[in-house]
Amino acid sequence: MGPEVLLGIAARLVVAGWRDVVDIDRAIKSAADKFRGDPDAQGATGSRDVPGVETALERWVGSDEFKDLFHLAQIGERDFAAEEVISSFITEGDFYMPSRAESERLAEEIVSVFLGELLSEIYQSKWGISALANRGEELAAHGRQQRNQILTGVEALRADMGFLVAKATASAGSDKASGDTTGPHSDAKAEIDLARQLIDLGHVRSAREKLESVRAKSSLSVDLEFRVVTNLGACAIAEGDYESACLFFDEAHELQPDNPKGITNVSVAARLRGDAERALDLAHRALELEPRNGHAAAIIIESFWEAEEREQLREFITSHAWVTADRSSGLVLADVRAKQGRFEEAAQLCQTLIEDDPKDIGAHLMLSQCLFTEAQASLAKGGAAENTAHERLKQCEEAASRAIELLDSTDLDSQLSSALVVRGFAKALQGHIDAALSDLDDAVRADPRDPSPLHVRGLVLMMAGRYDEARDSLEQVWTDIGSEDVIAPLAEVYLRLGDHLAAKKLIRGKFTFENPGPDDLWKAELVCQVDMETDDEDPAWRSLEESLLKRPEDPWLLAVSATRRRSLRDFVRAEEDLQKALSFSDDSGRPEILFRLGNFYWEMKRFSDAADAYAKVVDDSPLHLLAVDLLGCLAEARRLREALEWSRQIRKTRVEVPKHVIDTEAQILEIVGDLPPAVALREQICARPDVNESDRVRLALLQFRAGLRDAARKTVESLEPSDLQGDPRLLLELAKLKVMLGVDGALNDAYAARRHGIDDPDLHSGYFAIFLAHDHEMAEPELVAPGCAVRLRDTLTGEETWWSILDDEDERYDTSELPANHKFARRLIGSAVGDKIEMRDDLEELTYRVVAIQNKFVRAFQETIAEFSTRFPDNTSLSRIVADEGDITKLIQATERRAQFVRSVEERYREGGFPFAMFSSLIGPSPVEVWRACTVDGSVPIRFAMGDPREADLAQALLPGTQGIVLDLPAVLTVHELGIGDQLKARFGCVAVPQHVVDEFQATNTMAKTMRASGHLGKSDDGRYVFSERHDEGLAAWRDFAQSVLEFVESLERVPAYQVLDLGDAEFAVEALTISGVGAICSDMKLDGTPLVMVSDDVALANLVRATGKEVVNSQGVLEELLRSGALEAEEYSAAVGQLASMHYTFLRLGADDILRRLKANGYISNEETRAMLGTLRGPDSDPRTAVAVVTGLISRVFDRVPLSQLGMILELSMDVLCQGRTTLGTLTRLKDSLEADSKLALSPFEREFVLSRVRTQLDIHSNELA
Repeated sequence: MGPEVLLGIAARLVVAGWRDVVDIDRAIKSAADKFRGDPDAQGATGSRDVPGVETALERWVGSDEFKDLFHLAQIGERDFAAEEVISSFITEGDFYMPSRAESERLAEEIVSVFLGELLSEIYQSKWGISALANRGEELAAHGRQQRNQILTGVEALRADMGFLVAKATASAGSDKASGDTTGPHSDAKAEIDLARQLIDLGHVRSAREKLESVRAKSSLSVDLEFRVVTNLGACAIAEGDYESACLFFDEAHELQPDNPKGITNVSVAARLRGDAERALDLAHRALELEPRNGHAAAIIIESFWEAEEREQLREFITSHAWVTADRSSGLVLADVRAKQGRFEEAAQLCQTLIEDDPKDIGAHLMLSQCLFTEAQASLAKGGAAENTAHERLKQCEEAASRAIELLDSTDLDSQLSSALVVRGFAKALQGHIDAALSDLDDAVRADPRDPSPLHVRGLVLMMAGRYDEARDSLEQVWTDIGSEDVIAPLAEVYLRLGDHLAAKKLIRGKFTFENPGPDDLWKAELVCQVDMETDDEDPAWRSLEESLLKRPEDPWLLAVSATRRRSLRDFVRAEEDLQKALSFSDDSGRPEILFRLGNFYWEMKRFSDAADAYAKVVDDSPLHLLAVDLLGCLAEARRLREALEWSRQIRKTRVEVPKHVIDTEAQILEIVGDLPPAVALREQICARPDVNESDRVRLALLQFRAGLRDAARKTVESLEPSDLQGDPRLLLELAKLKVMLGVDGALNDAYAARRHGIDDPDLHSGYFAIFLAHDHEMAEPELVAPGCAVRLRDTLTGEETWWSILDDEDERYDTSELPANHKFARRLIGSAVGDKIEMRDDLEELTYRVVAIQNKFVRAFQETIAEFSTRFPDNTSLSRIVADEGDITKLIQATERRAQFVRSVEERYREGGFPFAMFSSLIGPSPVEVWRACTVDGSVPIRFAMGDPREADLAQALLPGTQGIVLDLPAVLTVHELGIGDQLKARFGCVAVPQHVVDEFQATNTMAKTMRASGHLGKSDDGRYVFSERHDEGLAAWRDFAQSVLEFVESLERVPAYQVLDLGDAEFAVEALTISGVGAICSDMKLDGTPLVMVSDDVALANLVRATGKEVVNSQGVLEELLRSGALEAEEYSAAVGQLASMHYTFLRLGADDILRRLKANGYISNEETRAMLGTLRGPDSDPRTAVAVVTGLISRVFDRVPLSQLGMILELSMDVLCQGRTTLGTLTRLKDSLEADSKLALSPFEREFVLSRVRTQLDIHSNELA
């Protein structure tokens, strides 16, 4: 098979994102090993020492040209000639041999081997949530067809089995030991009796040899001759030599024409020769001579069944009730009952015989056949019936295994082969491909003359995608016996392997479109496909169109037409044909059409439609062949709640669960933040034999996310990062995890991730961050060595070039990279800056000067900075400004644009335009960092309440009876800053946080750990440009804060957010609101049965939460509940309120007593805290009546505790605050009236007059100003 064919097959088997789940590196390495002839490589093609095979493949696969080739083949845009593929590899892979012919010859072999290995990896890969179960439309489309072909093969073998059992049992019963070993020929009698016993034990070869010996050396009587010949016929039957058996039975009948046993065996011979009428007549005659001849009855029962004489069959069984208890007739009757669908009766007949003789091989074998027949019928029905099918397949496997166990000690090779084929069938249909192939190989060895094992072996290999091997098996069957059943699968294999002419030669003329049925679909489609792949003057599709004109409502013709239209990329009309086929099909054909419609939608990436179609076929059966495909569609369609439930049903029902089913469920649980069961599922995956390093990394990431740091560290330390080079994104995640866990090797992993994913901007950004966290650990090398980059200046031209000397573990990807053993590299190693390097050849002298030396990490960092904008022009995660010396114009312009944007966002937030979560996502790298900045400088107050008295009323009504609360991100920060975590845990039985909020704090902590001291240019509110620096001390404080908050949040209970599964566009919601905001909105409101109340300090987010029907309070409501319950003293409560005021929280509820307590704590001298508390009374945010009442209460409580001077200062400060944001005269008048009415102040006339005079003075001043 040519490389162009392999490329097309591989491309059509995958969808977007395939590189993330297919181990390309393993395919490359395996291909290189096979090409070189590595003795450890299965399928090695030779023994050659060709350098650079892996490197060339890696360059080619990483090139844009390969991606374009693959993409065009994938979408069917065009096909390629072998020369194009080979030329692409040679050019992009830089693979050149001394001669062009040698290059092309070796390149074709290398590419073919590699693409074959890539196909193998595709077939074995397990897809994540974005490509779960995406084995491609072709695999899905042929999965059921291939199974149906296996079932067809099963039917052919199963139809023979009843007759084979009848033959075996009839011949085995045709002679019995005489029991008399005296008289004439006593020795011969004894030998014949012994041979008969050997036959009963299954040692037919020994029996045959003994019988032939008796016949050769003795002159026997007619009776003894009859016995010898009859038993030789029994041996021939047991050995599968039916021609010899017939001759022996004929000879025995001639010896004793009236012997009923001889007549019975002649009846068997007639059946073997295909003379059913004579066989039936002879069986009736035998039964007349011996009325309870079970062997004759077996022939009659089977003959009536095959002749479809149902009424005669019923009458015969009714009139001969004893046949159900006879072994020979009972086995054949069991086979008939199974064919009739009366499976319980069939199994019971076999079980009764087994109870009589547990070592009855025929009964065990027939039981396995009956069970398989029931499984076959259930699989054909589909839907819920597949539950029964899989149960029967297991029972069939057990029965066949018992038969094989009994046959192992016999010479009954034909029966052993049949039992192995049956068991192989059962295993294959349960998905155990390797075990099935093992049984089928054993069956071939047991009876090489039987074509059935080879036929079925070919079909099973097709299911496994091993087409070369499938072709060998099926071609052998076709060559040996020319079985019509082989045509369709062998033609399919030829097409898969790109041998279109062989497929055409095989299938043309074998099918017409006159009256196709569901069993003909495969052949019909193959005929059309052969037409499209080959030039034909009389294509079959013309016959298809003619048939459609005659029968436009034939669903099977429409189905074939749809397949042809899909091949022509006429997708609109293809869908129309399938929909018509569905409308015209009956109940029996509907599942097949729905299956095809689902495949069509899958190919069109209409995954939700595909899921709907598959679901109707699957009919809620997790054991259905399409159950996993349905799961893949649900996941791709983002119908995650359905996908979660379906994956759980599959796991609950199936004994052997596909790995990607477990992975899908784990990923969905990770999305909702339900981590304990997700960890358990990841651990299951890592305990499987098909586990890989990517699985272990995902487990470690999840363990860390769940707070299981010791387990995560242990998992990480067991990993081999080099095995992750095919998944550089996951390798970068491992690097980040190592930073968080303090495990060595993070920078090496990030470097390798960037190197293997050089075209991924996120990998460059990730490397950038991790490098900054490690740059203080690096010292620049003084001498060139492996792992260094060296810049050389050509002394003649002055041109400077960077060269990299690779470490031993690094593969060469670029011409500027040199292996350490390269000639040029060896000349460079050991040199220092300023050294002169001389290189000579026959024509010229080349001299270079070493200008600079850097280690590979620094060089990669600088390349990322220099090339990022060029490589990724649409990505702004990393930017740089190039300016002339002394010219900061561009920097000022960028700062101005940023300042304008931030001001507009701040204004929208102040106005309540969007939640704090959205505000922080727009202006900062982390909502935690934005919160901290806002609470420190106060330029943007935290909008944590609405200022509505109903908020307090709601909290007071809800919280006294509440036993559990869940905190959003701002509330976590509030509680941490106030230091009331212990009090919360003491008051509420459960203090929880959404897992997604924990994730945000973990991400913030990671960012803090990788951050370095830096400077920032910004624009202040007064228009000045300000350069601020974050020094090491400030950075250390930020890291300590991030770590402290993370430790606090990880001490809380965690709740998932299953409502995330109901979001129409979860990705957009996360982008707008951050993951923590979405987690709060979608958070579960029960934990272990305890109802939870949401505590949100983001007023706009709280309103969104309320819109989902959840109860929400803010931190002040919680503080009031702590005060009410006694968890906080009054002084502690007031201090907490004062701290909230200092943190610039808006719409605080505070009373005069709160301000008084904080004044008292500070010796009645105002400070920043009390000024902040009074600042909450400013207008327009604070209600003027409430504000005046608080100031009046404060003056009323403090006037007799402080000197008048101090009282005056407090009063002046209070009046100043009250008048901010309000009309001064109205506010002061209201204050004057309130103070005059205060009863306590009235008891102290002197102080009262002092206070009122101050207020009147201010009134006069402002009145005069207005005048």
